[in-house]
Amino acid sequence: MKNKNEMMVNNGHELVDVENIYQNIRNKIITAREKMFKHIDTTMTEVYWYVGKITYELSENRTKASYGKKVIDVLSSKLTNEFGSGFSPVSIKRMRRFYEMYPI
Repeated sequence: MKNKNEMMVNNGHELVDVENIYQNIRNKIITAREKMFKHIDTTMTEVYWYVGKITYELSENRTKASYGKKVIDVLSSKLTNEFGSGFSPVSIKRMRRFYEMYPI
């Protein structure tokens, strides 16, 4: 007798291999999740690059470093309030460095 993880079900006309069906569905879910995470990673990298670009361009147009720091602090506060962690002033400065390293 097979255990319930390897169960064959008789639907009246044929035996159905539930384990095989389960494994096929499981593999589809895993593949879909992997694709989704890769897409999310790519999209978030684009967002971080864009934030870096904007903050870099702001600093290029201003002569006072304190102005840039204030802008980053305000952006950080607003973005964190709406989107949660990940937009601290340190993170935004890293995004800017990322843009500086990869401006294209």
